[in-house]
Amino acid sequence: MRKTAILLCIIALAMFVSYAAIGCDNQIPTTTSESTTSSPTGSETLAPTTETSSEPTATVPAVYDLAALPDIFYAPDFSDVVPTTEFYWSPSADYCLFIGYVKNEKQQFVAAAYLYDLLRDRLVKLTDGQADVNYYLAEPAWSPDETKVIVPFYEFTAADLTLQLYDLVKDELKSLPMSGTLPAFSSDGQQLAYTNDDGAISFYNFASGDIQSQDYTIIGYSPIWFSNMEKMLYIAPTGNNPSNLEYGWLSEVWLHDFQAPDVETVVMAESSYHRIRWLSQDKLVLVESGMDDGFYSAILNTGNLSVTDLGENRLTLLKTWDQIVSPVVMDYENGTIRQFDQQMKEINVYQTSADNIVAAISLLPGSQLLGLSQVTAENKCYLNIMSPTGAASRKIAFYAGDLYIITAADGSRAACFDQEESRFYILKTKELYSKIG
Repeated sequence: MRKTAILLCIIALAMFVSYAAIGCDNQIPTTTSESTTSSPTGSETLAPTTETSSEPTATVPAVYDLAALPDIFYAPDFSDVVPTTEFYWSPSADYCLFIGYVKNEKQQFVAAAYLYDLLRDRLVKLTDGQADVNYYLAEPAWSPDETKVIVPFYEFTAADLTLQLYDLVKDELKSLPMSGTLPAFSSDGQQLAYTNDDGAISFYNFASGDIQSQDYTIIGYSPIWFSNMEKMLYIAPTGNNPSNLEYGWLSEVWLHDFQAPDVETVVMAESSYHRIRWLSQDKLVLVESGMDDGFYSAILNTGNLSVTDLGENRLTLLKTWDQIVSPVVMDYENGTIRQFDQQMKEINVYQTSADNIVAAISLLPGSQLLGLSQVTAENKCYLNIMSPTGAASRKIAFYAGDLYIITAADGSRAACFDQEESRFYILKTKELYSKIG
């Protein structure tokens, strides 16, 4: 029963996808009046004029149209492949993996996993699916040098979760000799930790092609390595389920020392954890929990083992331009965006108002934040450069329609989905700011 519960929780977790897509109801006020022309993106081109409002308001710079910057906001040519929001950036944002659909000769939808290489503008089909069958793509695991990636593309009802490895250098996809979930590369890229079919953590060696044998068993899932590969964090099930709910099994977060394998250190007490991952290597860990009663997140500091509880607020992991990780949290109740430093100390607050929520996309120089706002009543989407509380928000872009935004970890790029129009765009935020910031 315990093994079955562990595997059910892991499989359900693998199908969970979190998106940074936010809707809002009111337009951010501006003092410029705008003339309108057509645009190749399907949006209206806003040409700023010098006419101003008769009422005294704060000065807001002109509105820009991203259609005039095709090298910054563009739709890649994927031919007849329609991307979905089951989409993942690589750590460098030079690659992305996603599920895409095409129609066959019988007009049936066929899903497959695709890799898009932004540097070479190249789309690679990695897998083949069957017509009118539902698939999911769990979060991929990338090797540190991004030359290899685990492609977890499965049918929803699949019992066999064979791990598939795509080699970007060889342009080769192959099945590894094991099945498992939530894999993680070691820092040297030579080993892969994963949870096997028995609910234990195993280790695959790429050089030998063998699953390593060991004198002890680690029951758990969601392993993450420390960079020196001497220690590992993972989630250890306790076997307790006081709620008697299907996904109500409890667990703890444990620290495993490979030099002293008989001693396991509990670093987070019993709760409904289902996944952990590094926010900042060796320093900050994102701990995700809850399934039956909501989705919760917390951040563990491995230095002092302190925990910052984020509740149900949306967490966006961004990096500053000097590549320092800075967690950004969206508070839905009061419409604020809070930025933290490496010690989880609040350093900036951006006020958006509860009825005009902005999704964090990228951190910019000078403590500024690039955010997304959507005016549902107008069917319009805006990008805004925001300063900490007290400063005006600058409207810099426009799109006619609602967008789902999935941001790369460093904030340098964002994937923009217009699902109603089946359109997909890439937004290069650093290049955008360099031109008009």
